Amino acid sequence: MEYITSSRVNAIGIGLIFIILLTNGIHLVLEIKGQDTEQARIKRGFLEDWIKAVNYDGRFGKWTSDVSFDPADIPGAIGKAYNFKG
Repeated sequence: MEYITSSRVNAIGIGLIFIILLTNGIHLVLEIKGQDTEQARIKRGFLEDWIKAVNYDGRFGKWTSDVSFDPADIPGAIGKAYNFKG
């Protein structure tokens, strides 16, 4: 995909988490899950706080996150991140 320059993947629990560096310099933390849980929503809340802090600091580029429960959602999540203004 033309948006991606590199990515890392880490399997955590029942989901996968990709850290994707897009060609425009934005980092996307993309979580792939089969189902949502209260624990997962809480973790995403902490991730959102972390991303806000990193973006506020500004030394580590722009970051955003998304979650996908259906593989068909992934191109849209990447496109949305690519257009992220921060």
